Amino acid sequence: MERSAHFLQSAKNKEEIIQWVFKDTEGVLYLRVAFDEKQEMHRGQKDMTYYDEQVASMQQIKAVSPQIRFWATLKTDYDGYGKNNNLPDWIYTGEGYDGGRYDPSKLDVHHYVNFLADYLQHMYEKRVAIYCLSVGKEWSQVINAEKASQVIRGLQKECKMRRIPVPIFIGPSTWGVR
Repeated sequence: MERSAHFLQSAKNKEEIIQWVFKDTEGVLYLRVAFDEKQEMHRGQKDMTYYDEQVASMQQIKAVSPQIRFWATLKTDYDGYGKNNNLPDWIYTGEGYDGGRYDPSKLDVHHYVNFLADYLQHMYEKRVAIYCLSVGKEWSQVINAEKASQVIRGLQKECKMRRIPVPIFIGPSTWGVR
């Protein structure tokens, strides 16, 4: 669903598609959805309407397949291995790959925790709570195991404070490789 929500909402027969794909389907228990820098490109200027199509799709799927759980990941890198990065510049002030300049020290953990908590709260309020969350996905050069651990611990506290469900956290398998 990371890239399919728009197409599903644009389909003339979306109800038929949802029924065909998700009703009484065995084995489909998780759908991947994405959080995106576009929810708050500039600090303090949130635009959660960015997720409207994703939320609509999630709600419609959940209505025919209540057992579905949602796994949220950072949207896939926009710039491949160019200079841009996946997060708003006020959260990660470093550049993208471009010669190996990823810098984990440029990730503001506190800002990232609040950004993710805003996303989780939004989804919870829309009745499509996020069941599991990857804080870094394949972007482990910036959100390495140490930074991810800091984010996860902060997010656990923030979710409890906001009284929203704490997701199960899933990290990349590359953390175990040296």
